[in-house]
Parts: sequence; C-alpha cells; structure tokens
Amino acid sequence: YIETSYFMNELYIHSPAVINQLQYPRKVYFIDTGFMTALSTKFSKNMGRLFENLIFHKLARSNETMYYYKDDKGNEVDFAIIEDGKTTALYQVCFDLTDAETRAREIRSLIKAGTTLNCSNLNLLSSEKPVAVEFPREINVISAAEFL
Repeated sequence: YIETSYFMNELYIHSPAVINQLQYPRKVYFIDTGFMTALSTKFSKNMGRLFENLIFHKLARSNETMYYYKDDKGNEVDFAIIEDGKTTALYQVCFDLTDAETRAREIRSLIKAGTTLNCSNLNLLSSEKPVAVEFPREINVISAAEFL
C-alpha cells in the first residue's frame, strides 16, 4: 500500500526462495528524501544513505527486477540487477571511498557476490573517484557525475 502511494519503495533480498524474500528484512527507499531527513534521529546528515537512495531511484527507472544481495557472512551488495533469471549487474554504493577499511569492505563484498552469482559486471559507485587509489581490474569505479 505504501509503495502504491508513492511514499517509498522496498527492495527484497536476492534469493531463489520466495520465503527468504518475505522473511528477510527489506531495504526501504523514500521517494522524497525530505522524509528520510525529517525522520532521522541523527543530528548530522547521512550522506551515504541519501546517496544510496538516489542511486536506487536511477536504477529502478531502467531495471524492472532488482534486489539487494547478502551472503551468510554478512557481506552485502546494494543492488543486484536480474534479467531473464540471471544476475547481469551488481552495484555497490559508497559515498566516500577515501577510508581504506571501508574501501576494502566494499570491494570484498562486490567480488564475493560476483563470484557467487556468476556476474562479471561489477560496479562501485561513489560521489567522486578517489585519486591515486588502485582498484581490482574487474571492478568499474564510477563517480556520481558519470552515472547520473
């Protein structure tokens, strides 16, 4: 009901079992980010969450079937695009890739998901491309300006 009122959208976990899609938590993306900001209990803006929300809506406009992916070890990828029953692209969203620990976590999750889901189209989106930072060749690093 909330989705049909254009208030927010939900994203289900990537799983072949419908029961898993229904029992695992859904990710929520607000149509109007003003609600997200107003309902937040944090005193500072959560730019990462706002950025992920923006990317969700861009991807949702051009992809009919989309999920998030999470493995049994807690590694998560923000968006898995499915076409004809196959994972055709994975998108990991990270507002700021300057922190080495954060960058390593995002890369690790993306590569593991790509291997598990047999997907070679691995994309890491960030507000800006980090300068003088090496990324694995199999990952496409895309800035927000390029993507949007």
